[in-house]
Amino acid sequence: MTFRHQLPPVAAEYAAIFPYDKRKVRHLVGRFHTWLKANALDTSDIDTDLVDEFMQLPWARKLAESTKKLYDRHLYRYVWWLGTRGYARPTKKKTKKAVPALPEAAQLLIQELRTTLSSGSVKFYECALRSWFQWAEVHDIDTRELTRSNVVAYCSVMHSQGLAAQTRSQYLAKLRRYLFYLADEGLLNGNPMKLIRPADFPKPPSLLPRALQPAIDAEIRARLAEASDIRCRGLLLMRHTGLRVGELASLMFDCVHEDHLRNRYLKVPLGKLKNERLVPLSDEALALVFELQGRGRAGRKVLIESPRTKKPFGTTRYHETMRALRDGIETPDGIRITTHRLRHTFATELLSGGISLAAIRQLLGHRSMNMTMRYVSLTPDRLRQDYLAANAKARQRYGKVPEAPPTAQFDDRTAAETIADTVRQIKRDAATLTKTQKARARRAVRELKNLRIVLNDLGL
Repeated sequence: MTFRHQLPPVAAEYAAIFPYDKRKVRHLVGRFHTWLKANALDTSDIDTDLVDEFMQLPWARKLAESTKKLYDRHLYRYVWWLGTRGYARPTKKKTKKAVPALPEAAQLLIQELRTTLSSGSVKFYECALRSWFQWAEVHDIDTRELTRSNVVAYCSVMHSQGLAAQTRSQYLAKLRRYLFYLADEGLLNGNPMKLIRPADFPKPPSLLPRALQPAIDAEIRARLAEASDIRCRGLLLMRHTGLRVGELASLMFDCVHEDHLRNRYLKVPLGKLKNERLVPLSDEALALVFELQGRGRAGRKVLIESPRTKKPFGTTRYHETMRALRDGIETPDGIRITTHRLRHTFATELLSGGISLAAIRQLLGHRSMNMTMRYVSLTPDRLRQDYLAANAKARQRYGKVPEAPPTAQFDDRTAAETIADTVRQIKRDAATLTKTQKARARRAVRELKNLRIVLNDLGL
């Protein structure tokens, strides 16, 4: 393969570090060196200031902000890599922008939430509220004097920014929670329920699990098996066990559990839904765990850690590894290959093989069967086979039973929508109740509305 930009030997050595992302890195570093040569600069003159100057140049095509950040990060890493070999003079490290502070009332709410929510949920509250306050500051809006038109304008801005429906719903839910806090403290001139109405929450799309096609899955597994990088071995374990990437990152060194029958299980630590579980290990998966235990320093607490920092890899590093690994692979559905699709592929493969939904739910660590039921839509043929098999058994025992329906019908309403229907039903039938019963019905409606708010906050 020929490349447009010729690299110096030291740059070619750096590009070789990325086996599955070599084309992208080589093109970027090669373009950087071409620019250096045009300006009569050599490798010894490279520093991070030159990277900043290079990134300000106009590109032939408009780059997305995420792509610019990726290129910038790659070049900074390249400069510091050169510095460790005495070729470059790094002058500064990339510093994060200062995060604007939240108002005092919002900080008090965050402090209160820390006692009941996980750190990830608290960070999302901070992110959502910071987004609101930044927009409100630009438009000179005082949250305590918030109006309905302000909320409508904010919803319109979020939609125009291309935020996903789920993200917009969560941002509104967090903002309404803050408005309730202000109302409880007597700092809000308005009713939170009237400012942010149920109709403002966009209904998120009901997406099916995105399992990889068999040919793509085989190619990914082959690449993972060939790679020697310890993160690739971890991703291969994820494919064999259906772990979430966060669970893989926090997997303990002594993660193999053996029962009294000498069956081996993978003990999955507390993850996204705060529940532990045991996943049966196949011979291949068990050998992979033993291999990972044998790599790295002795006495460590986690199964996979960075050889350089001696700390667990963050989830971002696994995402970067998958992005490099999928280079050159085109999916028929056009959806990019992510680490989470390994988990979907694991579950779909087992379900197609005949495993029960209850077993899938336990293996994946789902808290609700509704989460697991999404996989049924992927294998309607299996669903119909199970129905017909049960139908045949029922015929033998009870005689003729109804034929199988052509398709399975599921109620796709959320829990919050179901409660809203119940509230409407109570209000409609309240005219036939006595005075005492009407008072009890009003209390029930208030409690149901509060429950609906909580369910909206949870996205259920």
